[in-house]
Amino acid sequence: MGTFRHQLSDHYASLIQRTLVNKDPYAGKGIHGRIIKSGVHVGVFLMNNLMNMYAKTGFLADASQLFDEMPVKNASSWNTLISAYAKQGRVDHARHLFEEMPEPDSVSWTAMMVGYNQIGRFENAIRMLTDMLSSKVIPTQYTFTIALASCAAINTLDIGKKVHSLIIRVGLSNYTSVSNSLLNMYAKSGDLLTAESIFTKMKSKTTSSWNTMISMHMQCRRFDLALSQFEKMTDRDIVTWNSMISGYNQHGFDSESLLMFSEMQKSNNPSLKPDKYTLASALSACTNTNNLKTGKQIHCHVIRTEFDLSGAVGNALISLYSKLDINTAQKILERSKTSKVNIIALTSLLDGYIKKGEMGPARRIFDTLVDRDVVAWTAMIVGYMQNGFNNEAIDVFKSMIKSGSKPNSHTLAGILSVSSSLASLNHGKQIHSVAIKSGNGSSVSVCNALINMYAKSGSIGNAKRVFEIISGEKDSISWTSMVISLAQHGHGEESLKLFEKMLTFGIKPDHVTYVGVISACTHMGLVDTGRGYFKMMRERHGIEPTLSHYACMVDLLGRSGKLLEAYDVIKNMPIEPDVVAWGSLLSSSVVHKNVELAEVAAERVLLIEPDNSGAYSALANVYSVLGKWDESAKIRKRMKIKKVKKDQGSSWVQIREQVHVFGAEDGVHPERDGIYEMMREIWKGIKKLGFVPKTEVVLHDLDEEVKEEILMHHSEKLAIAFGLMKTPKNSSLRIMKNLRVCKDCHSAIKFISKLVGREIIVRDATSQEHICSVCIQWGKVESHRIFRLQASFWSKFLYSLQSLFLSKASILSKKVYRFNSTAGYRSPSDFISITDNSNYGVLFCFYLLLKKVILQVLKWEDIEVGDPKEGEIRVKNKAIGVNFIDIYYRTGVYKVPEIPYIPGAEAAGVVTAVGSGVNNLKIGDVVYHSGRPMGTYMEEQIISAEKAIPLPPSVDPLVAASAMVKGLTARFLVRTWFKVEQGHTVLVHAAAGGVGSLLCQWANILGAIVIGTVSTKEKALQAKEDGCHHVIIYKEEDFVTRVNEITSGQGVEVVFDSVGKDTFEGSLACLKPRGYMMSYGQSSGTPDPVPLSALAAKSLFLTRPSLRTSGISKDEMREAIEDVLDKVGSGALRVRVNHTYPLSKAAQAHADMAGRKTSGSIVLMPDGSSS
Repeated sequence: MGTFRHQLSDHYASLIQRTLVNKDPYAGKGIHGRIIKSGVHVGVFLMNNLMNMYAKTGFLADASQLFDEMPVKNASSWNTLISAYAKQGRVDHARHLFEEMPEPDSVSWTAMMVGYNQIGRFENAIRMLTDMLSSKVIPTQYTFTIALASCAAINTLDIGKKVHSLIIRVGLSNYTSVSNSLLNMYAKSGDLLTAESIFTKMKSKTTSSWNTMISMHMQCRRFDLALSQFEKMTDRDIVTWNSMISGYNQHGFDSESLLMFSEMQKSNNPSLKPDKYTLASALSACTNTNNLKTGKQIHCHVIRTEFDLSGAVGNALISLYSKLDINTAQKILERSKTSKVNIIALTSLLDGYIKKGEMGPARRIFDTLVDRDVVAWTAMIVGYMQNGFNNEAIDVFKSMIKSGSKPNSHTLAGILSVSSSLASLNHGKQIHSVAIKSGNGSSVSVCNALINMYAKSGSIGNAKRVFEIISGEKDSISWTSMVISLAQHGHGEESLKLFEKMLTFGIKPDHVTYVGVISACTHMGLVDTGRGYFKMMRERHGIEPTLSHYACMVDLLGRSGKLLEAYDVIKNMPIEPDVVAWGSLLSSSVVHKNVELAEVAAERVLLIEPDNSGAYSALANVYSVLGKWDESAKIRKRMKIKKVKKDQGSSWVQIREQVHVFGAEDGVHPERDGIYEMMREIWKGIKKLGFVPKTEVVLHDLDEEVKEEILMHHSEKLAIAFGLMKTPKNSSLRIMKNLRVCKDCHSAIKFISKLVGREIIVRDATSQEHICSVCIQWGKVESHRIFRLQASFWSKFLYSLQSLFLSKASILSKKVYRFNSTAGYRSPSDFISITDNSNYGVLFCFYLLLKKVILQVLKWEDIEVGDPKEGEIRVKNKAIGVNFIDIYYRTGVYKVPEIPYIPGAEAAGVVTAVGSGVNNLKIGDVVYHSGRPMGTYMEEQIISAEKAIPLPPSVDPLVAASAMVKGLTARFLVRTWFKVEQGHTVLVHAAAGGVGSLLCQWANILGAIVIGTVSTKEKALQAKEDGCHHVIIYKEEDFVTRVNEITSGQGVEVVFDSVGKDTFEGSLACLKPRGYMMSYGQSSGTPDPVPLSALAAKSLFLTRPSLRTSGISKDEMREAIEDVLDKVGSGALRVRVNHTYPLSKAAQAHADMAGRKTSGSIVLMPDGSSS
């Protein structure tokens, strides 16, 4: 009976397995019902089969229920359910079961790895292998194939090699599946040699092995090897053909891709049918080669075989027809459901309409897109831009930002081109901000567009800054854009220097670069140099001159008065001269009043463009200049007969997002009366400054007064007048004009800029086609706000008065005040008793009164920072050190030669620009530096690159700015001047102060015994932390007595910072013969309290040693700075920053320090920084 039941159980298990083969889950459920009804004993084997059937047919809940009901479970039971959960992506459920399983075997571990691999958690899959080995479970070949697949997915070659080593140790390397997995891992990780070695050693190669090698060779562009292995294969499957077809297509060999597709079709293998990857790649190749005929043939095949168009194939068809037959593309789209067409296909259709200039249909398609990607947004923006709809392009960009979609470099480059066309600096700056926030601010393509935008908007300084911050290697477009921009802005010399620098970097110029270079020579009148570059272009770089280059040469020669030579260039051109070349000659002939050449040039221009109004006007003008009014009138009459209309000059200015357009003698603008009145006031003002109207540019036979009235109402002048009325006083003013700015306006605008103190930028649009615009800029360049100690008349008077008293000290000592001959104090605070009515005494009283009532303050001042020159860098400071020396300088106690170092000299910041010849620093480096202009706290400044020390990442700029000068001083004191050694004893007053604290630490590092004096218990704790072995609170005990106790009456080798008469005598008593005593920081704010003669008999006395005047070489100084930074970074030197102020509160910082509300060292930080 038992045997029968066992056979029946096996029979049911067999039936269940058959349902899986037949993929009939409901038959399996029926069998399960019969089992229950028959009362057959359901053992573990049958239960496992039932559970497996439910799991593999999608009834995972039923499988889980069976598992829970099983009274006895074996490893297969656990593995079945774990594998089911893992394969369905429910890895957390699988992991829960896995952890409950009594003894997971290799199948369990492998199932978990499969689950992690399928959901893309490849690191977890690899970690499972590590844990498996730790659990002493031996992996199988299937385990290794999954592990290697995970390594290949994330390109972890190092781990993959370790897995390979393990495979060899366990003896599984001969399994074909494992070898294929190794092959795949090495191929995808880029280790071609190892992959080839494995492939060569494989005893049994499958189709998959060959396919992997072919795919690897194709990805590495080794097409000959791929083709060779393809031809050696005897059993090719669809993957083999796809590897070749898609590989050629992806790397631009579209003709080869189509040829391979044709070979596949000719193979007559009934089992070899193109799949979606085959057809999509072939259609892509047709699109790239504009091969509509073959594309239609593939389309016919798709229709004939009723291939599904909802995926990649349908999208590829739409892309093909969007480019080559847009009407058919539209029909395919209409027949498909929009949801089945991906964004790429719709964007292709969108791009097709844009290229035809049909923005209406393009916009309708764009509006139907629900999930627009960055490509769709970019296509729409660029489409509007290319078709001249600049405002619409800006609106789409704004919508993109509002939608939360992030622009990429292509989007930003496109919208920046719009801003360039509009010369809209405000829009351009906003887009620059978006670029920075999106992480594209330093990409090459965006920076190139930014250079162009800033240059066309008249901000050449910003263009140069952008050029400097380009990340990675600048391409030829970057260099060319900057060369041309500098040339257009009149910076010809700088343009040529940049071109030469470009050549030294090995960047090959193109024909556009040489247009900019020759234009720069034109602006500077460098005829021979221009000729040289024209020759270099041909002989050195193999660039054949184009019409643009010849036109530039004509312009170069013509402007310099070499008209006949310019004419010869045109006559000897190997290509037919165009309007630009003849127009340049015509313009030069007019300027130099050469009627004969002007007539020839005008005639040739009119032959090419009969309706060219410029040629008629130029010819009429040259006649007018020479007084040939009848000839001029004939030309104008001829224009009238031929109905040739002269281009009307107009200028415009953008105020609060609105563009205001003006014509000459404009009487339409609603604020006409106010504008004209403003212009009259300006005219009077500039004439007082010396402006003389250039009435000769009015080429009509009129009275001078009438000519002057006409000049006063030129469109650009009216636009400037309106702009001055409507914009803030200190803002820049940008004007656009559609024609060339005349000589009178050019001169007048210079005077207007001087009159109103404003930066005025005018851009005209009359340059040749290879140069988009010419920008003329007057007035000041962009400035940065800085704090500068203002030296007023009264402060200078006070200082002079004080100097007088100090210089007369020996004379006045008996007559005016009680002079302490023992200590020799020379301070105004010691002028304590007036003994007679001398004039000096009265004057001194007046001095004291003035010193109390006159307060100096720090004021904002706009100073031009500019760009670094050769050997210089520009630094944006993050932290600026300030100390009592700054206060003494401001109050007149110290003058320049007396102070130990320049006030506010130390700072740390980020390099924002690098001048030529600087190789050790780059933009973005954080550096420490010193030596700013006297009494100045600058947010950004130019310094010599030699003075900048790279700041280690471990050192906070805040700490560096606070500690460096004090750290250097302490280091040189203990090492160079005091020569402190192990066993020495050092007495440091104010041991918790700035220099005192660091000197204690340095002395401790050198092995000295350090005694420190402080004023409070809190500072005593700080001094202990800083390395003081003995701390004396001098308000509570006599420091001389304590020092004698500590040293057993022997005294100390060094005394630091004896700050006044209350400690001087005691410090001198503690000092050993021939010891060192030094006074550095005078908390009383006075000059030296002790003359050198007072100590000559006993000690060597150093008074405020200056690091600049102590015979220290640059190399020694640099070594010392690096030593300080290293010790601060490692924690060997501790620095406390107790007080920070925003840079804008520098005046308050000074007041608080002077009033003893802060310690003797604080740090200023640019507004917006955080400490």
